[in-house]
Amino acid sequence: MSTSQSRRQWLKSSLLFSAGAAAFPASAWAADSPEFSYPEAPEVWMPEREAAAVTIRLNANENPYGPSDKARLAIVDALKLGNRYPWLHTPELVSMIAKKEGLKEENILLGAGSSELLAKAGFAFGMAAGAQVISANPTFMSLMRYAQVAGAKWVPVELTAKYAHDFDAMEAAMKGENNLMYICNPNNPTGTLTPANDIEAFCKRVSKHAPIFCDEAYNEFLDEPKKHSMVHLINEGYPVMVAKTFSKIHGMAGLRIGYLMGRKEEIEKVAAFDGRGMTLAATSVKAAIASYQDEEFVKECLAKNAAVRKHVCQGLENMGIEYIPSYTNFMMFKIPMSTQAFIGEMQSHGVGIRGWEMKGGPWCRVSMGTMDEMDGFLAALKKVV
Repeated sequence: MSTSQSRRQWLKSSLLFSAGAAAFPASAWAADSPEFSYPEAPEVWMPEREAAAVTIRLNANENPYGPSDKARLAIVDALKLGNRYPWLHTPELVSMIAKKEGLKEENILLGAGSSELLAKAGFAFGMAAGAQVISANPTFMSLMRYAQVAGAKWVPVELTAKYAHDFDAMEAAMKGENNLMYICNPNNPTGTLTPANDIEAFCKRVSKHAPIFCDEAYNEFLDEPKKHSMVHLINEGYPVMVAKTFSKIHGMAGLRIGYLMGRKEEIEKVAAFDGRGMTLAATSVKAAIASYQDEEFVKECLAKNAAVRKHVCQGLENMGIEYIPSYTNFMMFKIPMSTQAFIGEMQSHGVGIRGWEMKGGPWCRVSMGTMDEMDGFLAALKKVV
């Protein structure tokens, strides 16, 4: 039996995954697999220096305004539930999500952030013989990394000149029977938006041959989020999964809660790796319930983010720096030196950012912080460039 086959069998049977696949980083599995290597992602990050050097953290697309006051009160109230497992409280959140999204409760799976659900989907679909995961490049790499650990091949497809998904090339990349399509829209790290009509047409056509995972972590930052979501395809019977998270617009990145939506068949396949909600905390569930209903907080975050993003765009234009127009709480711009050197220089001024090698050159991704934080960012940028 080959190493990859034995690894897949072990992953299928291991009780470790009852506690949640996301708890085990991909690096933990690499040592016993000689043929394993990470997908070649163009991302550059230097977290080892962050704690000591960074006072303005703009490298993780976090919402600087959350959690909402209502969510914080819910967390305090939930502390008395700390002696109980959280599954008694998850049905309320599942019911709320199902009602808002127009789905049945069987179409919802909660996870410790969407990252856990990406990991479980990567394993669930990556274990099949000859499996490959097809995605844009660059994009958010979590699902592909876990799928590769499970034995799948990652097939990267370059974004178009307008930084949208190249669906013709993605479809052409399919081989064999076990393909999974990954679409992140708006895309991370570019912050760009592929038109909803293009995604819908692609999903309807290609999902007949390969399930599709739509990562909509930043969907709520759009002016008309429902218009750009693919959730409606689930009720129409297409094998499309949609992941959302409370980490971004709800400002709950440190509380770790998200959800996956899909047909019963796909949800059950991913849920085979689920630990009955054991990766969730009662405080996170209660905070999510409160925040999900706090529409005023979401509107306030959207307004502040839009104002800050406009301010940063103006600052970049004043410095003559090329940037990619963004629909999210982060944006990318060209830099005049290597990404590693640039990250180091910005960290020396107390600012944490991320870098990518993309389209033949170095780029920076900066998250939108508060207005004061972005003024600090722009001041540091002037010194570095």
